[in-house]
Amino acid sequence: LISDWYAGSFQVTATLSDASPTQMSITLSQPYAPAGKVSFLITNAGTEDHEMVVLHTDQPADSFPITGFEGEPNRFDEDAKGLVNVGETGDPAMKPGTSMMLTIDMAQGHYAIVCNLNGHYAAGMHQDFWVTPAQPAHPTTA
Repeated sequence: LISDWYAGSFQVTATLSDASPTQMSITLSQPYAPAGKVSFLITNAGTEDHEMVVLHTDQPADSFPITGFEGEPNRFDEDAKGLVNVGETGDPAMKPGTSMMLTIDMAQGHYAIVCNLNGHYAAGMHQDFWVTPAQPAHPTTA
């Protein structure tokens, strides 16, 4: 049952996509969740492999310097000061057309949600995400 799937965690849909090698994106169903267990339903809707990494940080998601990581030049350093990896889709990267669930127990604060495969971050695969104090959610309308 869907209601059982929602039980105990807050659900956010994340879509990984690529229009071209220089235009890629992560689209979230919303940019926030209450503190506690957050389940990301991640779908790779693109044409190439992608990953999703969740970093707890005070820095804006689009501000990381591209210095190279794990021997590849077009990536930022996930181990840099001020970044804490709290969860990711893991290796190997997600193939096009695949989906997975990633559930993370998230503390209040700011997070950056990124794909850090070679060149993908620079092509636009980054989103800011906020975790608000745990309390009953009162949805707002835009």
